[in-house]
Amino acid sequence: MIKMNESTIEKDLKINFWRQHIMEGLLKALKMPDENKKALTKNNAKMVLIEKFGFSPKQAHSLLDLRTYKTSGQCPWLLGYGFQNI
Repeated sequence: MIKMNESTIEKDLKINFWRQHIMEGLLKALKMPDENKKALTKNNAKMVLIEKFGFSPKQAHSLLDLRTYKTSGQCPWLLGYGFQNI
């Protein structure tokens, strides 16, 4: 039998909320036209994602981490949510 207290449940809810928020940002990015994706440069990407396309700072950061993953094989936002490296 698994015993859960309020703090464990609150922690799980918070983690799942942010996981959903990040996934919504990833889905939004997948729907972006390629022209918009190509317009993002290394220097302006986070600002443009937030100001022009309406991503939250956490979503923008996760998207940029995902780009890093493509080149390095490390995906920090997955590790932060208890996933192992892929």
